[in-house]
Amino acid sequence: MALERLTVLVGPNACGKTSVLKGAEILCELRGVSADGPGRESFVRRAFGGNREAVEYISRPGANHARVAVWNDPERSTFVQVSPRTDVPWAAIQIVSDFGHITEWDSRRSEKATAEKLARFAPGPALLLNFDAEHLAAPTPAAGDIPRVSSNGAGLSTVIATLAARRDDTLDRIVVDLAQVVPGVEDLRVLPTTITVHEEEPVRIQDQVLPYRSARTLGGWRFELKMRGVGWIPAHQLSEGTLLTLGLLTTLHSPQRPSVLLLDDIDRALHPLAQKELITALRRILEEHPTLQVIATSHSPYLLDHFEPEEVRVMRLDDTGGALCRKLTEHPDWPKWADTMTPGEFWSSVGEAWITGEAPEDD
Repeated sequence: MALERLTVLVGPNACGKTSVLKGAEILCELRGVSADGPGRESFVRRAFGGNREAVEYISRPGANHARVAVWNDPERSTFVQVSPRTDVPWAAIQIVSDFGHITEWDSRRSEKATAEKLARFAPGPALLLNFDAEHLAAPTPAAGDIPRVSSNGAGLSTVIATLAARRDDTLDRIVVDLAQVVPGVEDLRVLPTTITVHEEEPVRIQDQVLPYRSARTLGGWRFELKMRGVGWIPAHQLSEGTLLTLGLLTTLHSPQRPSVLLLDDIDRALHPLAQKELITALRRILEEHPTLQVIATSHSPYLLDHFEPEEVRVMRLDDTGGALCRKLTEHPDWPKWADTMTPGEFWSSVGEAWITGEAPEDD
C-alpha cells in the first residue's frame, strides 16, 4: 500500500482502516527503540507496544506473520516482519528489503545491534490521534520539559501555554487556521489555574495492606477561546468539533509535531464546510513542513471532494477476511468520469465491491 503525503482511507466499518493506522504507528515507533532494557522481551514490548504493557495481534486463520513496510523510494521497500516463535516466549523480528534478507533478531543475536537496524528503517516518530473532548478541555499541570499533546488529547492546555511563552507567531497561526474551520473564533488565551490530583498508594497496617488516598494541589493551565459577539468561552463549554480541530492544529504547529500523523475519522463532529477548510489548512501545513505525512480515515464523501483522486485509498475485506486496498483511480471507470465527477461522488457511486471483482450492489 503506497501512500501519499496526504492520504485518506475509506471503506465500510471493520475493513481494516484503523489497522493500517496502527501498523504505521508500530513501524514508526521503531525509530525510538532503545536496546538498553534488562532483556530481549522488554525490547520487543517497547518496539511494538510503545508505553503499553503488551500488544495483541489478531490475525485470520492460517496467517503466520505480521508485516509492516516502508518505501525508501518508489522502487525500493523495506519491511519489518514479526513471526510467532514456539521455542522462545517472544517474537522473531526480521528486516527484509527488495534486495533480500538484512537481519533477524532472536535469542541468539545482539539486541542493541538489531535495535539500531530497526530504527534506521523507521520513517520517524508517529502519533495516532484518538482525541477525547473531555481530555482536550481539561486543565493540565505545568510541565518542566517540552510537552506534547497526547494521543487522547491530554496536555493541550500545557502545550498552548508553552507556545504562548515562545512569543512568536505560532499561536497566531493556530488561531488563523482554527478560524477558517470554525467561523467566529477571534483569539485564544491560556490562564493559570490549580489542579487537584488524587493519589492512592498501599499502606501496611500490621498484617493488612490498605489503600491510602491523598490529594495534592498543583499549578496548571486552562485555555479559553474568544468568539465573535460572545466573548471568552472556557474550554469545557466549547463544542466537540472545535476542541478536536484545536487539538489537531496545535499538534501540527507545535515544534514537537510527529513525522507521521495518523487520524481516525478525520471528519468527526465537523460540518461539511468545516471539513473542506480543515483539509485546506492541512495542505498549508504540509507545504511548510516537507517531512510531515498525514494519513487519515473517513466515511464522508463530502470530505473526499477536497482530496486529489490519487490521495484516496478504498478498502474492503475479501472472502477470507483479508483486507484489500486499492487507489480510487484504479477503478476501470475512473478515466471515463474523472472530468465530470468528484472523488466523493465517484466513491459514493461505485462503492468498494469492485476491489474484489464483484458487481456493485443496487441501491
